[in-house]
Amino acid sequence: KRYRHWSKVIFQDERMSDLDYIPLGNQAKLPFWKSKMFAWCIIGISVLAIILVGVTLGVVLTKKKDTVIAPLENNIYLSRIMTHLNQLDKIAKANEGSRTAFTGYNASVDYILYQLAATNWFTLTQQWFTASFYTEINATMGQTAPRSQTFTLKQDFQTLRFSGSGSVSAKLNWVNTGCNDSDWTSFVAGDIAFIQREAVVCSIAAKVAMAVSHNAAAVVMMYDPQGTGLFSAGLTSAAPIPCFAITYALGSEFRDVLSDRIDVRLDLWALTEVKNATNANVFATTPGGDENNIIVVGSHLDSVPAGPGINDNGSGSSVNLELAFQVWNSTLGSNLKNKIVFAWWAAEEIGLVGSRYFVNSVLQQNNLPFPIKKEQIALNLNFDMLGSPNFHRGIFNGSSGPENVKQGSSGIQSIFEEYFKKVDLTYDLMEFGNPGRSDFASFIENGIPAGGLATGAEVRKSMESRKLFGGIANAAYDPCYHLACDTVANINQDVIVQMGKAAAYTLQNLAMKENLATFLGK
Repeated sequence: KRYRHWSKVIFQDERMSDLDYIPLGNQAKLPFWKSKMFAWCIIGISVLAIILVGVTLGVVLTKKKDTVIAPLENNIYLSRIMTHLNQLDKIAKANEGSRTAFTGYNASVDYILYQLAATNWFTLTQQWFTASFYTEINATMGQTAPRSQTFTLKQDFQTLRFSGSGSVSAKLNWVNTGCNDSDWTSFVAGDIAFIQREAVVCSIAAKVAMAVSHNAAAVVMMYDPQGTGLFSAGLTSAAPIPCFAITYALGSEFRDVLSDRIDVRLDLWALTEVKNATNANVFATTPGGDENNIIVVGSHLDSVPAGPGINDNGSGSSVNLELAFQVWNSTLGSNLKNKIVFAWWAAEEIGLVGSRYFVNSVLQQNNLPFPIKKEQIALNLNFDMLGSPNFHRGIFNGSSGPENVKQGSSGIQSIFEEYFKKVDLTYDLMEFGNPGRSDFASFIENGIPAGGLATGAEVRKSMESRKLFGGIANAAYDPCYHLACDTVANINQDVIVQMGKAAAYTLQNLAMKENLATFLGK
């Protein structure tokens, strides 16, 4: 006989008692928990539970995969940075030895765009503008009293950028920094204004403007004590009088004579030219990230006419390009909290013209490279000269900036510091100082926090800096600053990778930061 026992069909066993089975066709009414329906309910619930667990686990695993992002600094390699630097060096060699608007700048732009276009990920834009470029055709300088001597162009002196042309024979009159009215109380109209160059009290443009307003016949500006050789900074527009830069050593000689109340007379002559050229800032914008919290990562792409500018600033531009590439090439790119705009500025070497043009276009909402308002820009990161041979590892000191950006800039500074402490590398803090020094200027001047890295330019390394970083004390951080020898051979390959990794660490931290505006004190 067949019997149904629970949900199974069985055959009667002679050893079974009547209580062990229920004959088919003669079933007593079972309790629900022993019924067939109950069994199917149990099976259904089990299947549903398995499905729910699977879905939940899948969501968790998927979420974990999306949010676990490898450290961006692990993807920064010397070989790739040097590839970019070698290409910029080749461009300079093919274009009269430099990368200005009249030589190799446009080819440098093409290289950046070609590399980024290969990702097919960024939105690439250019912002065109016209700028004035200065050329020193010739200049002479001689002393006629208290003794006669002739000085050598490019060794003892050179014209300041955007110096006026003309011939002057007059006395030197020391006016200290030339920034304050009190500096000019003993100045006599028609004298040559003898001024101390520095980057804290006021800009070179402000010093020259004061000289012009006091009817100076010319300007002679001596380097500050930390400087080596000559400096090639200057004005942002043509001056009406000749303006000369001299070495600290020569300036000290003149000052010693003047301190004995002996007149120093100079003959100055300058022939200069100003021409206009079209330039383009270059931008690469990430597709993701909060467009109301934009991080502008900038570096200037141009060089001075005197050299290829591989440290100044092929180094910053190459690190910037590699940062952009690795953001695309990693899981960071698809998980950005905050949008990133990578920027390569034009015409920095003639007065931060490209970055100023961009910020002004945002403020005025005119000739924008893409739709953007000031309120959308959270901060600026600036990378200018990251491979100096006699380097220091410099972080911009956020507390040295304007009051309305101190909190945000200090926050950025703290992340750079966090990285160097993490990898046990020494660093020091640099003053923002006079904002005319690099492209962060227009951002902090308009209430946008900024931060950045640099390894040093023409300033002499102090003994304290040598103790921190090694190298040679009393020598320039970059002996080839603004010279023809600023080639790939001028790059310290160890420090450029260290600075590139610090840049990557800080960028990733900021790009993934929730409530970025709150962190920056906005």
